[in-house]
Amino acid sequence: MNSLSFPLLDSTVLLSDTGTICYLSKKPIINESLLKKNYIHMAANINELFLLNKTGCFISSSTKNKSPKIIPYGQNPAGMTIQSRPKTFYIWTHSGDVYFFLSGRLPLIRIMEAYSAKNVLMMASGLEHTVAVTRSGELYGTGQNDKGQLGLGSGCYIANSVTEIKIPEKAIAVTCGNASTLVVTELGNLYVFGENNYGELGCPVEGFVVNPKKNRFE
Repeated sequence: MNSLSFPLLDSTVLLSDTGTICYLSKKPIINESLLKKNYIHMAANINELFLLNKTGCFISSSTKNKSPKIIPYGQNPAGMTIQSRPKTFYIWTHSGDVYFFLSGRLPLIRIMEAYSAKNVLMMASGLEHTVAVTRSGELYGTGQNDKGQLGLGSGCYIANSVTEIKIPEKAIAVTCGNASTLVVTELGNLYVFGENNYGELGCPVEGFVVNPKKNRFE
């Protein structure tokens, strides 16, 4: 089964390729209220879960409110990610546009012109940073870089505007940890940067990797 998984405060949520939602805690539980919605993507933090379905609706649920709230959104979305601080949700569409909203301020959803102009393929977020891959294979980021999580070197602590992250190959995918970023290229290589205190980047460098580093697996 192909799936996406996200941790919540007391469980893990799985989204299968058939659109089924399953909560994994002491025992797997299929959420009946979230069945047959044709989900395509989800994003979560420790106590909130947001889902996108094929009609473009957000289905939100939280540990405080188990009943999902349906929020209409008809922009043909392709995926979604959450930057935890400040709690910002980014949604990218099949046409490459990027929309965003702040938690607690739904349904106030606005287009993000700076990212949309780059023709975004996918995005990922950490605790305080967000990175986007464009359809031409470029990387762009915003947010904190105090631990090198944007790969912008040691002289830049924050990127308030959309800033290019330079790597020597075309990017095709990205994922983020709290303060780390991993990028897969079209050649099958992995570039990493950010915090590596606990081996998050899978490389022998201790502390912070402030510039993109090609990870070599022996």
